[in-house]
Amino acid sequence: MSNRLAEKAAGFLLQVEAVTSGSEESVLESLTVRDEPVTGFDNLSSPQKQAVEGALKKLNRPAEMNYDEQDALEAIIIPDRRPVINVKDDDYEIAEKDWVHLNAPEIRERILPAIPAIGRLDLPDHPSIPYAGTAFLVAPDVLMTNRHVAELFVSGLGRRGLVFKPGLAGTVNFVEEEKRKGDIFFRIDEALLIHPWWDMALLRVRDLDPAIRPLTLSRDVAGPGAAPPDVVVIGYPAYDPRRNDVDVQRRVFNDLFNVKRLQPGKLLPRRAVSSFGNEVEALTHDSSTLGGNSGSAVIDALTGRVAALHFGG
Repeated sequence: MSNRLAEKAAGFLLQVEAVTSGSEESVLESLTVRDEPVTGFDNLSSPQKQAVEGALKKLNRPAEMNYDEQDALEAIIIPDRRPVINVKDDDYEIAEKDWVHLNAPEIRERILPAIPAIGRLDLPDHPSIPYAGTAFLVAPDVLMTNRHVAELFVSGLGRRGLVFKPGLAGTVNFVEEEKRKGDIFFRIDEALLIHPWWDMALLRVRDLDPAIRPLTLSRDVAGPGAAPPDVVVIGYPAYDPRRNDVDVQRRVFNDLFNVKRLQPGKLLPRRAVSSFGNEVEALTHDSSTLGGNSGSAVIDALTGRVAALHFGG
């Protein structure tokens, strides 16, 4: 891990810890006095524990970290703060200390109904792209995804004159977990909307299983001064060596890609971003995501509603 990556990693950890604790001044203290600073800390060897503790003490001086401390920061601390959780049979279990509260029955009963409605948008006839991204059900026969995902197989803009590109079609697969492969694909029959400036598209899906229930969109977000709410991004992160450090990807995502994952984080304030030639005010979050998460649902953990559509990270 280079000093540059160590600086980015330390900055990320300080940022997410500040979001959690709500106090910049207490960040370093809160990190160093934890009974269990990271998941599985007690099971580490003495040298590994020393490396973790050394990295924590040098978070505001990452250039001074030795190789072992840099490696510990990347391999142990960051995955613990914003982990990536396997989905199994439309269910999850979180072991990471910062997020075990999402296992509580009252929270699970809100998150679990959302999982079956989030699927992988496949392109079975595309010569080089096995799947486009993620999509989720927002009406009995309507999927929401990103514009840049839909444009892989749809031409046009707005609501009229939208057509599939020659020789290409899309399907949605609501399973495709690590140990439960989806073998029932639902056909994308029509493009309903390619938004002119938001990275959003609506697609019609036919003959959908009525047991898959649409998600509810929410306009409610935390107000000024409120603690950032917990969210879970649910989607299909894809391995991407072009844009992300390979070792970091493999460690944070446990070398598992292209299957449904649950990625906890915090919903953060809006900020101005560029979107198809326009500047838009978009909500932000700090879950660990990759390219295949494009089109994922950002679920408010307290309500089970869709707080946002993930389009970049």
